Formats: sequence, structure tokens, C-alpha cells
Amino acid sequence: GFWLKGGAGFGTLDFSFVTPAQRITYQESGWNFTTGAGYEFRVADTTAVGFAYDYRYLTVGAFEGLEDTKVHSQAVSLSFRYYME
Repeated sequence: GFWLKGGAGFGTLDFSFVTPAQRITYQESGWNFTTGAGYEFRVADTTAVGFAYDYRYLTVGAFEGLEDTKVHSQAVSLSFRYYME
């Protein structure tokens, strides 16, 4: 059947990159929000196949030189589930 989900939490973003002269690393924390929807249907008495869409949002404030940093993440997934009797 059809399902929805949502939630909130606290997360950390680790960001690093390498230049020819140095390695630069930042770490900041902030609030995380997530939402998703999906559909699952039975293909047998104990087996189901489904798909889902998830969206995540993390805001961590400001990295040095970058103001108001935000991360948006989207994912689409396919699932196969076995239900024990």
C-alpha cells in the first residue's frame, strides 16, 4: 500500500576538499528535516516489491567564507521485502 513518512533531527555536515597547496576541512552541525512517500505491493504471501522517494534538508549555518549553508538530498529507491509468517 501507499505510505508517507516525515521527521526531524540534528545532523552534522563534514566537508573537505584538497587544493594543490593544502587540504581544507569544515564541520558544522544543524537541524535536519526529512519527508518521503512510497508504494509497496505484494507479489506473494510473504514477498513485496516497492519504491520510494525521500527528500532530506540540512541547514548548518555558515562555513568559513560560505554563509547560510544548506544541503538538499533526494533519493529514489526500489525495495524487495520478505515478511516472515
